[in-house]
Amino acid sequence: MAELPFLAGEQGKGPFLVVLFFLSIAVVTVWGTWEGTLSMSEEAVLAETAREIIVTGDLRVMHFDGEAVYDRAPLPLWTTALFLKMFGTVKVAAHLPFVLFSIATLFIVYLLGGVTVTRDPAHKGWINCVRAVGLLSAIVLSASPLFGRFAPHINETGPFTFFVSLAVLGWFLLPSRRVGHACWGAGIAGGILCAGAGAVIVIPAGLIACIADRQRRSLWRDPVFLLVTFAALAAGVLWLFPVSARDPAGIRANPLWALLFGLAGHSRAGLAGLPAALREGFLRNLPWSVPVVAACIRVIAGVLSRNGKQAWEKDAALILFAAILFVITMLTRPFRLEELLVVLPLLAVIAGREIARWATGSGMDAGAGGRAGGGGNEECVHPFNAGRIWSFNQAMIAIFCLLILLLSATPLRLHRSSGDRIDEVAFVARELVEEGTKLANFRQHRRFQAARLLFYGNRSIDRPIRTPDEVARRLREDPDALFLSSTDDMLALRQIEGFPFHLDMKYRAGELVLFGIGE
Repeated sequence: MAELPFLAGEQGKGPFLVVLFFLSIAVVTVWGTWEGTLSMSEEAVLAETAREIIVTGDLRVMHFDGEAVYDRAPLPLWTTALFLKMFGTVKVAAHLPFVLFSIATLFIVYLLGGVTVTRDPAHKGWINCVRAVGLLSAIVLSASPLFGRFAPHINETGPFTFFVSLAVLGWFLLPSRRVGHACWGAGIAGGILCAGAGAVIVIPAGLIACIADRQRRSLWRDPVFLLVTFAALAAGVLWLFPVSARDPAGIRANPLWALLFGLAGHSRAGLAGLPAALREGFLRNLPWSVPVVAACIRVIAGVLSRNGKQAWEKDAALILFAAILFVITMLTRPFRLEELLVVLPLLAVIAGREIARWATGSGMDAGAGGRAGGGGNEECVHPFNAGRIWSFNQAMIAIFCLLILLLSATPLRLHRSSGDRIDEVAFVARELVEEGTKLANFRQHRRFQAARLLFYGNRSIDRPIRTPDEVARRLREDPDALFLSSTDDMLALRQIEGFPFHLDMKYRAGELVLFGIGE
């Protein structure tokens, strides 16, 4: 593969292949959503809540099954509702905004990886270490098992991850590039509107990371930076406060504020679960967790030796950012695997920088005067030469292998996909009962099934009926009632001695069944 014309040489097709990478990732990810049904999880609940924004027209207070809910961050739901409005109430439209957020996160990581490396003024070509490290970081993130599992799916963590990455990009663009203010502010405000008030942890993470990066220690004395930070806080927190304050359980119990209030109440349990979270994060992100650990060891060794500080400053800043986000999140929320998604972009950049060092065989960030025998403090890129063009030969081979793997796996996934049973049930229920009618529900988990029946067929289900006597009482009150249950539970009802009704199966899809009184 190294001899392929489009991979070999410094003057290869770099721009074309970068575009090809992102285009291929977009095509493959969107293609995967065509087969994706709403899973029996929070995916269905979020999609239905977004659909009801269109029904109610209320952008402030969210609704689920016609009832107001105060525990949902608005931005992911607004975005989903916009796509449902444009493309109709279909599963692809519900998935699509989260797919786009995941692709946008990859692009931010591509930029972030390049920003952390200083451009070599002696190298004028398009292919240089700046773009190569950025591309390598994007490849690492796109090939992360955790990112592929959670990012393109309907959840609040995926959009939050995008805005955290945007804020970190803005932090690294400052103080030299003023566009960093806009990225930093938009990242904080968007993060709060995606994950609640706890997203303000990005601010202390940036404050502490300044300790490791001398170039940015002046940020907290910059009045424009402070103004943007407070404006972003106001845009997010002041919007959430009046809505979440209406929660009958109180604002302290509202999930939008749980991370801020959770430090006191849950930190002991979170501390006990921290080793398990570290272990799971390391194992489930292999092999990319290996270069991250190597970078941490190298930074610690650099701190202890106090030599070559410019070679590890930005790595230390990235590691501090990731560590603070990870620790505070794990201390204040019950450990869920998808919570690790927030730190994955930073870990991808750390891994990309470390792999670049391995590939060059020497320090990627050397002193500016190092090549001339001096001891400068400015960071610069290891110079390219004809004998060591690692950047795109290595990165493009990785892209080639990744795309072949993805393009091979996607048809196999499509071949194995099967129809969504609850989708079939919702369609039939729409034909059997009047619009808006609730289905009776015998021993079935209600919340997620109700969300999917609402989304697919505008039919909700009652809270579960647990005993046969309750079924008989409901049928006496409403002989036309239609029940959602399983085949086993329906057969069990038929076999109960003395049950006063003859039950008839109206429709069956797998183990799910709609039944009522027989003719």
